[in-house]
Amino acid sequence: LVWTDPPATSGCRSCVLNNLDLTAEKSGSTGAIFPNGLTGPDSINNVERIRVSVEEGDEITFKVEATNLSTASQSYALIITGCMASEPCVNCQEISSPSTMDQVADGAQSTSRGLRKA
Repeated sequence: LVWTDPPATSGCRSCVLNNLDLTAEKSGSTGAIFPNGLTGPDSINNVERIRVSVEEGDEITFKVEATNLSTASQSYALIITGCMASEPCVNCQEISSPSTMDQVADGAQSTSRGLRKA
């Protein structure tokens, strides 16, 4: 997940103005999976990444939530890579351990959406 945050005041050290939170849930597991190796939401960075170990049959649900918006809306980009079909993966190139959902595959899926203030 990545977004361009509005400019903060000069000299600000922790100044994400529009905070978006990425979480994932894995079928059969309890609790959310948080980004950047944290045990809770990341309120400091405007780039968030989740790596999930998967086995055949696992379903992963990703959620992007606006927890604080200083503007009326915030666009973002979300990219998901890995073998995500029920058929065997074709043309996958492993770039980490085989049980990690961080693989490069032909036709990687991505989406770009925006959030609006309620």
